[in-house]
Amino acid sequence: MPLADVLTRAFLRARAGYGYERGERYWKQGRVSAYAARGDTVSGVVRGSEMYRVRLLVAGGHVEADCTCPVGVSGLFCKHAVALALHHLEAGEPARGRGAAGAAAVEGCFATRGELEAWAVQHRVAFELALAADVLVPELEHAHPSAWTLRRELCLLTLRELGSLEGVRRVFGGAQLQQLAAAAVARRLAQRADEVKAGLAEERTRSAALPAAVATGAS
Repeated sequence: MPLADVLTRAFLRARAGYGYERGERYWKQGRVSAYAARGDTVSGVVRGSEMYRVRLLVAGGHVEADCTCPVGVSGLFCKHAVALALHHLEAGEPARGRGAAGAAAVEGCFATRGELEAWAVQHRVAFELALAADVLVPELEHAHPSAWTLRRELCLLTLRELGSLEGVRRVFGGAQLQQLAAAAVARRLAQRADEVKAGLAEERTRSAALPAAVATGAS
């Protein structure tokens, strides 16, 4: 039986019990740091107190989970398995229902890190990419279950890591938070680029006025 036919949110709630809510919280916090799906097997890494390797697969018509955490090793369906499963379900869901706002957000984002860095260099704002990503907390906290946790996670990252859809997918599990973060970085860079452009224009104006001022003083 294909994984897609048996892996549902209802199944996860029934199988994980109280662990479902904890796993859902992990997923929303973007703790799935690696993800791969091949056929009916899903594997990944979920950040808990340590980095745990998780695998989901179909065995005997049922979804089985392997995790390197103590709960997973004991054979139970742990919160890390729930987080990876929700990440997989979200990744496979079509873009329907996200609406025009979601589409617009994606259109305003950099697709890849290469595209992000090239634009930043071209517009002389590459220095901004090294900034700690916690400057984005005010723009993202409404979409995250815990502002404190969000700030703690972002202070360890840079705008370079969150500034493209390619990069932010390695940090956050939910599509909404991914798009909001990438769009926030794009807006910040555009603002800085405008400031740099205005500063250069002002400098050119001053430089052009200097010879005239010197000539007036000499006469």
